[in-house]
Order: sequence, then C-alpha cells, then structure tokens
Amino acid sequence: MIMMDEEEEEEVVREEEGVEEEEEDVIEAEMADTGTPRLTVEEVEEGMARMEQQGGREREATSSSYQNRFVNKAPDEDSTMASWKRRKKHMFVFSNAGKPIFSRYGDEHLMSTFFAAAQAIISFVGDKWSDRLVSIQGRVHKRDRGRWEGRGAQKGKVVSFGGGLRAIFLEKGPLTFVAVSRTNEPTEVIKSQLNLLHSQFISILTLGIERAFSRSANFDMRKLLNGTGPLLRSVIHSGSWALPVMFGGVAPLPLDLDLRKSIAQCLQGCFVPDLMCSMLFTEDRVICISKRKRFKLDHKDLFLFMNFVRLNDSFKQSESFTPFCFPSFNASAFLYVYVSYVTENVCLALISGRADSFHELAEAKLFVQGFLAQEKVKRGLDVAIREPELQIAELPMSAGGGFMGETPLWHYVYYHKGLRQLLSPRLGTPPLVNRKSQKKVMRAYQEMGSASYDGMTVRWRKNGSFAMIACISLDFDLYATFDGLVDAGGAVRICNQLAEYIHSKEANLLMPVFQLKSNTRITASARQAASAPRH
Repeated sequence: MIMMDEEEEEEVVREEEGVEEEEEDVIEAEMADTGTPRLTVEEVEEGMARMEQQGGREREATSSSYQNRFVNKAPDEDSTMASWKRRKKHMFVFSNAGKPIFSRYGDEHLMSTFFAAAQAIISFVGDKWSDRLVSIQGRVHKRDRGRWEGRGAQKGKVVSFGGGLRAIFLEKGPLTFVAVSRTNEPTEVIKSQLNLLHSQFISILTLGIERAFSRSANFDMRKLLNGTGPLLRSVIHSGSWALPVMFGGVAPLPLDLDLRKSIAQCLQGCFVPDLMCSMLFTEDRVICISKRKRFKLDHKDLFLFMNFVRLNDSFKQSESFTPFCFPSFNASAFLYVYVSYVTENVCLALISGRADSFHELAEAKLFVQGFLAQEKVKRGLDVAIREPELQIAELPMSAGGGFMGETPLWHYVYYHKGLRQLLSPRLGTPPLVNRKSQKKVMRAYQEMGSASYDGMTVRWRKNGSFAMIACISLDFDLYATFDGLVDAGGAVRICNQLAEYIHSKEANLLMPVFQLKSNTRITASARQAASAPRH
C-alpha cells in the first residue's frame, strides 16, 4: 500500500471550478465452460417476444415507488418546443436510416425530422471526408458555423457546442446513440453512459437485432421496446448517480468472511445441470457470487441485471424465470435467469443456459431459502443490511470518523483495483442531505475519476463549500470529500489513516467470487454451446 505524506502536497494539483447542475462496472472474471450457442433468427424473435410478455406483466405489477421516477417526464414534447430545448441532458437512439427508436424526453414519434437531420449530418461527414465526425463547436442560441473535426481511430463521435452544450455520438452497428448535454459532465463519462445504454439494449434484444436490420433497414424496433422506457431512463440516471457505474466496479455488502463462505458453500450445493452462476444480492449491494470458472460476469452486466430486478416489483411478488442477455459473456444469445426473493431484502438469481430448467432451479431455491432461514445466518445478514459498516460516524477519529462538526470528512469512495470493487457510505448523511449538494459532489467524483494523473499520486481540488482529494496507488484509489476549510495536508493525513483502516478490514468488507464446483452436470447442449462462436 502506498503511503502519502505531507511532502506530496507539492505534487498536488489545485483546481477551482463550479459545477453546473443537471436534471436528472464484480471481478473481471473468466468465461464459463458452458455457454449458450448463437441463436437463430427465429429463436431471437421468440426470446424478444418473451421479453415483451415479461415486460407486460411487470408493467401491471410494478408499484409506483421506484419505476415512476423514470417515466417520461415530458411525453408530449417534441424538438420544436422551448421546454424540450431547455432540458439539460438528452439521450436519443435512432437507426442508421434515421428512424426514431428512443428519446429520454419527449415523444420520439413526433421527432422523426430531428432524427433524420441528425443522421444526415453523420452521413454527410462520412461521405465528404470518409471519416467520422468527432466534434462541432458553436453557440447554443446563435447560428455560428461551428467547427468539424474527424478522427478515424475513434469509435465514438463527439460534437461539442460552445456555451456549455455538447453532443456525443456513438455508433453501434445499425444504431446510433446520442447524448446532448450541458451538465459539465466529462466527455469520457458521457461516452461511458452511452456505452452502458447500448449494453442495456443488447441485454433486452441481443445482437440479433442487427440481423433484423440487415433484412430491412426500415425495421421498426420500437414495438420490441414497448414498456422498457423506465428501464432505459433508469440506466441514464444511474450513469450520473450510481458510484459503481461511475467508477466501473461492484459494491459488495460488508459481511463477516466466515458467514460469506458458508453462504457460498450453500450456493455451490445447488446441483442443477448447466447452472452457470448463482448470486445473492440486495437492492444495491452484492452478498455472494458463485460461478463457473469461465463464466464472464463483468460489472456492467451485473449492474444491468440488478437494476432490471430492482425496477420490477413483480419479482418480489412471485418467483420468475426470464431471458436475459449478458453482453460480456455472449451478446448474441439469451441466458435464462430464475429470480426469487428468498427474504424480504435478499434476492436469489440462478443463471442457466437452458430454457427448460425452471423446476430444477425452483428446487435449488428452496435449498438456499432453507439455509438462509437458519437463525445464525439470518441474524448475520439482517445486521449487515440494517447496520452498514464504514459510515463516517463509525470510523476511528484519526481516519476522519465522527459526526458533522467533529470531522472535516464528508464522504469517500475506496476502489480496489484488483477486485474491481468499491466501498463507500451511502449519501444522505449531513451535510450531504439535499439533492443539490449531492449532485455537486457526484460531478466532482466524475471529474476526478476520469482525470489523467500522469504519474501523480495525489490530486487536490476545491469547489466552493467543499474540497476533494484523489489518492492513487498501485492497489487502490481513494477519493474523499472534505469540508472546504480543510487544507491539503490535513486531508492527506486523514486519507492515510482511512486507507490503513479499510485495508485492515478488507477480509470482511470486500467480496471474493467463489467458483462453482464440478457438481453441475454438463449436457450435450452445453458442450455444443462451449464451442459456439461468440461476438
């Protein structure tokens, strides 16, 4: 572990900046011995139909609590309205034929002309310069001609407008993803949000959608996305508000190591053919993952799946069996996931490569549920969920612990590079109790997390009422938010102590990924899947 001392203050970079307000990646594991073959067009369409039916049930059963936060806030707006233009962050999706597919705000059906014009600009640059459009700069309310720039090596296209307005273009096969923003979020951050939105599309439809467009450039995929608007908008929201998404990691539930190992042994005892992965998680924390050695489950796939479950209260009402594509494992096919809440706050997911494994997985769920009902296990989980560790008030005073007024430390994020996991107290404690203050801190985290450090180990930044420090080492990164009156030397000393404290408790704070034993029988279909091409 790299220790930081006061001499490093000379390396500190001080930046003064105001953050403008806005509206509103587990371990990088290996791939499984078993997998799912590339689907035929008919199988893809069948899977899409199942997803649509599942979405219909979810729309009927979902409560208004979480999902209603992500309904279209302006369903009747179009691109000609002043209210639509005042939105601080738009995201659109359209086909390479200019057909509208999705808009964060407004009715995409009413914006066909807008989407066609955007596609025409992209095509014009490609035809004229045989290159990709990277940026256009101009004024928000003026008719400046702007500037064109091209970079053939770039996968995304950035269009930047003066006056704080920027648009980022990302082409993925037949689809184009666009963000138009004046929120001062770093360009790289917005690019990652577009990539996450694309991954969400693939998780719903798989890459089979590209074959549909290859048959007909005018294919209308909106009917396949019917009812998924809140899901897509929640992904956009999470790109600006979810720390695991920002930093590219997984947030584990701090838990006694022995208890976590016993839970893993329980998951490993699920004798189900072609079971690829089993996991337990809460609303926003992962308790345990047990998976086949070569099944790849990266942080984006895990977030998308957990968000999918969180957004649909129907999963809490009854056990479900749903197709879901994990793009990092195989973007061309669905896997089948058994989902059931085994306690009020703990959800079990069993991922299988077979569409006919529901009853076997349901039996495995009873086995897991019985284990979790044991008094010792139940009590340990309840305490871990109800009384989360690493709250600032519970830290040692030397590590910045204490209540508001006793410590200059407001918030922190500890990111373990090897495990790609992060530890952080939840926002909402004083002084970060209102949305405005939280938003400023999240913007600062975005900038510090996406900055280039060029060998520096410490970066210091002040922004009005608070200061932020980034401490970079070989094993971990530590980002901390302090009262604006603290000096860089004091912040470095607290960060040293905080990093030492977390390191001393890592066994119970971080989550190893356990390997499923060879007790899961491999069927002929799984052996065929293992040799199937992946894209």
